Parts: sequence; C-alpha cells; structure tokens
Amino acid sequence: MKLQKHHLLILLLSSSALLAACSQKTTVALPQGEQSVTGILKPLAFSLHRRGTHVLLQQGSPLYDVESATVNLGAHEGERVTLTGGIEPNTDASALPVLVVRNVIIASGSTVYRPASFPLLRIAFDIPADWHARIEDEFAQFTASDSLEPLLTLFLQPIAGSDFDTGTAAHATVTRTPLAIGSKRAIRAIDAVTAAETISIDRGVDPSIPPEKRVITLVFVPFPPSDETMAEIQAHIEHSLRAGGEFSSSSASVTWKQSSSSTNNSGGQPCGGAAGILCPPGFYCAVTDPKNSIGVCRAY
Repeated sequence: MKLQKHHLLILLLSSSALLAACSQKTTVALPQGEQSVTGILKPLAFSLHRRGTHVLLQQGSPLYDVESATVNLGAHEGERVTLTGGIEPNTDASALPVLVVRNVIIASGSTVYRPASFPLLRIAFDIPADWHARIEDEFAQFTASDSLEPLLTLFLQPIAGSDFDTGTAAHATVTRTPLAIGSKRAIRAIDAVTAAETISIDRGVDPSIPPEKRVITLVFVPFPPSDETMAEIQAHIEHSLRAGGEFSSSSASVTWKQSSSSTNNSGGQPCGGAAGILCPPGFYCAVTDPKNSIGVCRAY
C-alpha cells in the first residue's frame, strides 16, 4: 500500500513538472539593433489583437509584420523593397515579430523598363523593355519575349458592365478599391479566388470619347505569390500609370489603331484568358486562341 502511494506521489510530481514546463512560453530571440530586410510589401487587414499594417514576404512566405510612424508604407504596396528598422515583439505572441520601419528603399532588380505611351487615349505607363505589344482595333496585349501568353491586356469598354457600374452585381470574391490616377478616377479590383487584378480608368464625359470607349481597363494575368519578379513588374506598372495629361507622340509611343466601325458596341473586346475577362451583356466570347482560352467579344 505504501509502495502504491509512493508511485502515485511520483506520478503527480512528474505531471506537475510537465504541466509547468508546457505552460512556459518559448521565447525566440529577436535580432537586435538596426536591420535591413528585402522582400515584397503587402497590406494587412486591420486587427485589434496584433500590430502591423503590412507584411513583408520572401518567396511568398510572411517574414515580418510591418508598421511605421514615419514612412508611408501604402505607397510601396506590391513593390520589392528593402526596409530598415528595428524588430520588436508583437502584442499577439502567436503573430509574427514586427519590423518598425524607419527607411524604405525600392530594391534594385534586373528588370529594365521602357515607356509605353498611348497619346490618343491620354494614358502612359512603363513596361519591361523585352515585352512585346500587340495592338488591335479595340485592345492591346503585352507578352514577354519568350511567351505568347498575354501578361497584360488593355481594352476600352463602356461604364455599363465595368467596375464603375454600381448596378452590376458585384462578385463576393472581388474587392474594389477607389483610386486616382492623374486627374482621372480609377478602381482597382482584385479577385481573391483567381488573384486576377484589374485597374479601370474613367476617361470622363468628353465629346471626343465615344460612350462605349469611356473606360480604359488593364487586366494583369494572375501569378503565384512566390513569383517576386512578376509582383515587382506589376507594382512598377501600376505606380508608373499616368492618365488625363497631354502625351505627345514620340519614339516611345504606341500607336492605337482606330476602329473603322462607328457602331456603339463592345465587339472586338478581348475575353477569357487566365484573368477570366467577361463580355458585357448581349455578347459572347468567341475563342480565337484555344490553348490559352483567349477570345474576342462578339454580339449574339
């Protein structure tokens, strides 16, 4: 009997020690002093339980939550940056450590850019120097030198059916954010499922602008989160967008072909592809490239 009590006492003491050990939080030593870290900067959803307005990704994986009281981090979202600052614990012990940024530098990459200007549309932006442009009557597509798949598509459409159309039922997976590009209002739309990103620019009411061509829409092909090169290219294109000003013709200009048709429709607008571009009501997608599921909108 005494032996059983002795064994029971040992078991209780061992269990207590094990519970005490498990209850102790493992503290990971954080880097001390000023740190410089390079990665892709992305916004974070607001939270009352943790610090950080942004997150820094390396190879698509979160490395640090990021915040700053002195640097406008929002101006560098999506860019590959080198952040300098101190690393502190987060208020939520299960969350990532926080990098408190004191300086930000756009990380130098291997991509060389050239300007692409559409004077007729009063829009311009930078594209990688090795990208090729295919210009049709109603749209333009940009491809890398080693691929036929369009990485960026630009086309014209009416307000109806665009991201500005408040009467159109919005997809639950699409997040729309108002922007201002130059003197023009714009909207960024991101589909959480496909990762397709679209930027629409309202050219405004102007006698020289047909209503069916009022909105300039840019569609970026989705890419894996770990593809830092494409993330950097897309961010550079978005930040270089200029609209509403006067753009003179130059060697860097891209000639936009005017359609010979004067009918007010969306025929010829690109559709399908990796971004899943839809045709407006009354039109269907006539596939012209079965391999990449790309077509053009045709009236029923």
